[in-house]
Amino acid sequence: MIDFQTLKRSHKPNNYLVASKADCPYARPDRDAPVLPHKPEAVLAAWQAVIARQPRTTQTGADNATMTFEYVQRSALLRFPDTITVQFLPETNGKATRVLVYSASKIGYSDMGVNRRRVTDWLSALEQELAA
Repeated sequence: MIDFQTLKRSHKPNNYLVASKADCPYARPDRDAPVLPHKPEAVLAAWQAVIARQPRTTQTGADNATMTFEYVQRSALLRFPDTITVQFLPETNGKATRVLVYSASKIGYSDMGVNRRRVTDWLSALEQELAA
């Protein structure tokens, strides 16, 4: 499982990172981490509901103390694995949560935007789940 504080991104264009620069001092994020107006436990429960609907996705790691979770999603045709790590960080008031996500292909050089689309879609689904 990756540690966002020490993450160094590959030179390959087959990964996507959502975080703040403070969260990942050694990696340049593609997008700022969203801050959701919900407690971390509520965000985690909504995330688990979103993940349960994702095809070919398996949880492969969990660190409940740091609220960091790892998943593998395989491509439909060739079953190539992509690893997705998410961390839920409570904001100072404890009533909001910052969500960090890193998605990376394990095989190949380019991913044709798959990791970006996955992260964007999953974060959108998370926000919809929390709004429901």
